[in-house]
Amino acid sequence: MATFFGTPNLVSAKVRACRTNGNGHVLEIESAHGRAACRAGEAFQPGETVFVVARPEDIVLAASDDGVRDGWLRWRGKVVDTSFRGPKRVVTVDSAGVSV
Repeated sequence: MATFFGTPNLVSAKVRACRTNGNGHVLEIESAHGRAACRAGEAFQPGETVFVVARPEDIVLAASDDGVRDGWLRWRGKVVDTSFRGPKRVVTVDSAGVSV
């Protein structure tokens, strides 16, 4: 796994289904955090374990599910740490026993 993404969050998930979409594949996945869909560059079989990259700029923290779009992976968790890094803040959330 290349680590040129900056600080990605890798989430282990099982593939429930895979379909082509003309630009690659869409996986229906399930993890300890819930079910969602994500893009993939190649096909995977149902039951395979994959690592999903949750890029920090694509993560939204919210007090409830209000405003969360269908298909987004929803994680319930608790903020356990925050720190400033220049113009940004790093937030660590404990979700399903995993810190992300």
